[in-house]
Amino acid sequence: MGNLFQELKRRKVFRVAAVYAIVAWLIIQVAGEILPTFDAPQWVSQTLVLFLFLGFPLALVLAWAFEMTPEGIKTDAAAQPAELTVQSTDRKLIYAILGLVLLVAGFQISDQFLSTTEQPLLSTSTTEQSNAVTRISVNIPEDQFFHPVRGDFDISDDGMLFVYLGVDEGGESLLWVRRWDELNGRPLRDTEGATRPNISPDGEEVVFSSAGSLRVVPINGGLSRTLVTGDIDTPNWSPDGDWVYFGDDERGISRVPSVGGEVETVSKVNADNGEFDQQNAQVLPGNRMLYQVRMADGTSIIKAANLDSGEIKDLVVGKFPLYSTATGHVLFQALDEPTLLAAPFDLEALELTDAPIPLATGLLLVGSGNAGNVGLSKTGRLVYRLGSNAGRRGTPMWVSREGIASEIDSDWVIPIDQFSPGLALSPEGGRLAITIERDGQNMDLWVKRLDTGPLSRITFAGQAIRHPAWSVDGQSLLYSAGPLGINSEIWTKKADGSGRAELLVPRQLGFLDEASYSPDGQWLIYRQRGAGNLRLGDIYAVDTDMGSEPIPLLVSEFFTHSPTLSRDGKWLAYVSEESGRSEVFVRPFPDADSGLWQVSSNGGSEPVWAHSGKELFYRNGINELVAVQLRDGTSFDWDSQDILFPMTDYRDSTPHPAYAVSPDDQRFVMIKLGAPIDTELILVDNWMEDLK
Repeated sequence: MGNLFQELKRRKVFRVAAVYAIVAWLIIQVAGEILPTFDAPQWVSQTLVLFLFLGFPLALVLAWAFEMTPEGIKTDAAAQPAELTVQSTDRKLIYAILGLVLLVAGFQISDQFLSTTEQPLLSTSTTEQSNAVTRISVNIPEDQFFHPVRGDFDISDDGMLFVYLGVDEGGESLLWVRRWDELNGRPLRDTEGATRPNISPDGEEVVFSSAGSLRVVPINGGLSRTLVTGDIDTPNWSPDGDWVYFGDDERGISRVPSVGGEVETVSKVNADNGEFDQQNAQVLPGNRMLYQVRMADGTSIIKAANLDSGEIKDLVVGKFPLYSTATGHVLFQALDEPTLLAAPFDLEALELTDAPIPLATGLLLVGSGNAGNVGLSKTGRLVYRLGSNAGRRGTPMWVSREGIASEIDSDWVIPIDQFSPGLALSPEGGRLAITIERDGQNMDLWVKRLDTGPLSRITFAGQAIRHPAWSVDGQSLLYSAGPLGINSEIWTKKADGSGRAELLVPRQLGFLDEASYSPDGQWLIYRQRGAGNLRLGDIYAVDTDMGSEPIPLLVSEFFTHSPTLSRDGKWLAYVSEESGRSEVFVRPFPDADSGLWQVSSNGGSEPVWAHSGKELFYRNGINELVAVQLRDGTSFDWDSQDILFPMTDYRDSTPHPAYAVSPDDQRFVMIKLGAPIDTELILVDNWMEDLK
């Protein structure tokens, strides 16, 4: 036996055995980490272990029969054993190495083969436990800034990654990313001003809308890229990640290669069928597509299309469709209430096969007040945000042309009423007139001395006070007043609160509001709408010098509002739905019928003239502040329209602007929206069990 051990040692058999075992173990460990990333089946790993195990005795035989020499590999049959004595310590070492080799080999064999025979039992048990629906309330730490207003978010296809709209330490909006198995999120660079994030199918990138462009940013670092510019909304990846589909500035659906390239038109608005625009497109297996069509009458329909054949079918009245590849259901939001519904969908026939079932109600409605946020994975994970806007607070802010915000007064926070807000800067820019809700039914007019001066209440009438405007000399204020939902008339009162309010324009055929003076004080412009119909309105002017009857400027069947005169008194800007959606228009004044220019092209509201007379500001259809650079001349024209910054954080209004511009045109007064007081983020696993 001693000679045998001595010969094994001389021929380096034990050394080869130890090295082989270590190398084999390392190969198995590396393969165990790498093969799953390529979705390799289990038999590949098992086969690798089997070959390594069978190769072990072969390596020992080769070590016995051959020897590596400087002259090459030679047989060792004639070699004579050296005259050495094997010490007991050598034998112990040899036994230890042999035992280690057998232990490693046995462990790998049992791990790769024996354990797999028991796996189905474990898997069955886990599946049974995981089938239960679980709902948990997700906490986003305060220092990680879940966006208080919009809350746009998305969840990855594997259900593990959550991208959401938050803000940085300076209060500016940007995207954050968080894994559900981690406690903390992190901000994504190059995502300032982002809205509508959508995670790529491989979970590596996010596409989003920002400042009039469609952009992509890698989640784990790398160069961001711009795919296309223009008025763009609701981007969504194709299932293979090769394309990004989006609602375009022509109000249809287009797509662009995800690496950049030429834009292709997918679907166009059919105005003859009453369509207003198309958005929220999602491409499905089999080259099918779900999308939302907003109609000119204010309703919204979810449609399905076969992109190969061109077949299109109406599915259901609703909005914001999502397709569940796991169950074959279409999830969507109800049209007139914050409820998430699900209905089974036949992909081939392009039809819903059963009535919708509610999955959640009480969704927080954001943006313009009609959109809930929902994220859906392919693994049975669902996330949505609950809450309401009741009881919300707002902070008046100065906002620069670059979108940098600062508080007017750190101690000043106001209630956000559910009706149209009103604010106006005095001609010299040192005072702010603002309406503040008192009890849910009545609003009062207040004047704040900027920035840290007193806030003084001006009206005490117990009515709904709306839409203040300053007189040319800054000594008095115009406003509409009357019991909420019944009447309103045009009144005036001293800006310091002294004296009695005076009735300026009595009610005649309906509500009167949105009154303002021309820059020279000669004309009083106001809107009149019929009682009981908030969606109609005509614009009139009164010559204050002549005391004449009101002159109709714009009388039509369309919803017309937000009239405002340019600083030179030549041009009347307003908002109308005559094109099928709210857009900003300009006409000559006072001869309004002698010309017409449509300024916005993809939605527009809240027009405000710059004091310089060289710009016209408005809010576009995707909540961005636009500055129109006007051209000198006798005719109305412009050189460019520049997007200044997103306005998603700030109060909007229809009708009447919810912001004002400073006398130097370099900053704006806006109301920054606070968080809903009862908002909650809900994460649901195995939501499809609720469908059974």
